[in-house]
Amino acid sequence: LLCDEMGLGKTVEAIAMIIATLEQRNAPGTVLIVCPTSLMSHWMQSFATFAPGHAVILYHGGERHLSFQARIMVTSYGIMKNDFARLAEKRYSIIVFDEIQNLKNRDTVSFEAAQQLTARCKIGCTGTPIENSVADLKALFDIVLPGYLGTDDAFMERFIEPIENRDDRVTKSRFRAFTAPFILRRLKKDVLAELP
Repeated sequence: LLCDEMGLGKTVEAIAMIIATLEQRNAPGTVLIVCPTSLMSHWMQSFATFAPGHAVILYHGGERHLSFQARIMVTSYGIMKNDFARLAEKRYSIIVFDEIQNLKNRDTVSFEAAQQLTARCKIGCTGTPIENSVADLKALFDIVLPGYLGTDDAFMERFIEPIENRDDRVTKSRFRAFTAPFILRRLKKDVLAELP
């Protein structure tokens, strides 16, 4: 999970990783970027600016045509949900879920679709990994690193109950240590002096 605060360059960091992966010798597959509809143009512009030599297709609109010839494809959460069967025909090299907190509700079709799409690597980008409960983070991990945080019942007993009901500092510390290797997070207050 790439969880830098807003404005610190999550999109550019993700693009750099995508391009580095694609430029590796014989790097297989297609990259799928799923984001809110309002951010699709941002992704397209960012690729044009920071990776102009790479073809990116926009898979959106009423007359969309799915082509796995493209190495990089940008689509929306709505299209991912509606066209899940078509998108699931492919195993991707990388799937990036931008604003992944949109998938925190595991009772939605979008969550199920995101969880079932297959890739060698799944990345979630969000400035707000926890909005309401530690359970939000569990849902995001279930998409990008399935099984790592165990079953929902075990997670409830091991982390949610002690953290949210008893404010247990030892459990909070253990939870941070357990998840930290898979969360990249920078805060503005920590890096503002380094930014241009």
